Amino acid sequence: MLVYISIIYKFAFYSMYRELLTTTAIGLESGTKEIKVANVSIKGNAFKVDSLFTVSEESLNFPESTLIATSLNDVWVRPLKMVLQKEKEIDQALEFEIEPHLPFPVNEAILNRVIVEKSAEGSKLTVLAARISQIKEHLLKWNDLGIDPEKITATADALATFCRRFVQSLEPLAVIHINDSYSTCALIKQGKLLASKGISISPEDPTFHNQILRLYLSLSKQRRERPERILFTGLLVPDLAETLDAPSLLLDTMELHSYALPIGTALSALEESSVDFRKKEFVYPNPWKRFKKPILMTAALSLTLAISFSFFGNMYLEIQRDQLRTQYTSLLSLMKKPYSEFEKQFQNSDEDVRHPQDLSEEDLRDRLNHLEGELVESPDIFALYPNTPKVSDLLAWLCTHPLCVGEGETPLLNLKGLSYKIVKHPGKYKPKEKYQIKVELDFTSDLPRYAREFHDMLLSPNGFVDPTQEVGWNTRSGTYHATFFLKDYTRYP
Repeated sequence: MLVYISIIYKFAFYSMYRELLTTTAIGLESGTKEIKVANVSIKGNAFKVDSLFTVSEESLNFPESTLIATSLNDVWVRPLKMVLQKEKEIDQALEFEIEPHLPFPVNEAILNRVIVEKSAEGSKLTVLAARISQIKEHLLKWNDLGIDPEKITATADALATFCRRFVQSLEPLAVIHINDSYSTCALIKQGKLLASKGISISPEDPTFHNQILRLYLSLSKQRRERPERILFTGLLVPDLAETLDAPSLLLDTMELHSYALPIGTALSALEESSVDFRKKEFVYPNPWKRFKKPILMTAALSLTLAISFSFFGNMYLEIQRDQLRTQYTSLLSLMKKPYSEFEKQFQNSDEDVRHPQDLSEEDLRDRLNHLEGELVESPDIFALYPNTPKVSDLLAWLCTHPLCVGEGETPLLNLKGLSYKIVKHPGKYKPKEKYQIKVELDFTSDLPRYAREFHDMLLSPNGFVDPTQEVGWNTRSGTYHATFFLKDYTRYP
């Protein structure tokens, strides 16, 4: 009976989630007079461009359950190398590493990163940053049109996402996107954004060709390589390819050239690891609104299914309890312990002995634990004395390390607080557990360079920091906070 019920509900659930299996997103590109719209759906690794059209600002109207994404034009882009490889560690140290290069304070920025390449030496990133005030203006502009975008990506990254799906090329490719008010030049390799620059200019400006040429040459000089081909998207300007003196790349249709940005924006919204500036105070407030109807249907169906399984489940559990009581009495017989005598011994009383059918699961568990205790002849052996660096050893190491004290009388780092805590250790119930000591340091430094060197020292091989554990790092109001674990030299039995 349970098998038939499961089959029926399986088909019901499949029918309900069929709509969710295919996720749809809409990408928008704003112009001075019109808005380009791309409706893209994706299922697994396959995607489909459902529709491409242009509407006026007054005609914008989408269902509440639609996933809408927009792109931000003037985004600061810079390559960055880090010695870290784990994405979690990269995200923790990103603000600290990029702060000296940002043209504006890091607390006024929203950061994103694209991992271009990983190697034994570390990771190569492309960092994208936008001012908080810029994102506020972007949201206000779309909110005035009745649109609250769930995802906000960067124009350059949306173009990279588009190339990853539509362009098959192993060599660096320049993508020049032209809007009626803003133009972007991006250098892309195998679908990864390497560099990008933009300029606010109209194609009708007499200096447009020269400005785009200057932008293209500047980007090529920054990367020290000139792309072999150029992909023009957005508005197509005559003679621009001749001005740049480079062969252009043609796609299957001219619609793809015209709608490349909204298509890439929609695809970026459907990818979990894509760039998104809706972070911190800009986190999308209603992420579940698209799933209200499916969730209500799921809840109703789940409740019905739970009631059905509860009825049949209780019947099955009662059968299992009877089998457990039978196995318990068989175990006592095997151990040559008469049931009545063992019950009197366990209860430490001469009162009437309870019948096996009256024993609950908890009663059986208590009696089995008592039998297990009798069977244990010798306790487990575990290490009682840890061989780990002591607090004095740690302080001596920090106070004498060149990166902490420097060469003069003034120390390079000022220690504000230290926490030394044993977070794991072997014991009676965990005899095979190993010692683990967590250290937390709070310190200040006159120069951020000394703090970065100290951070690199913690990651490099030494006799104190356990390289197999994560090194935490963050900063707030000029105070640096480092978290790491000490090496364990204990010999375990």
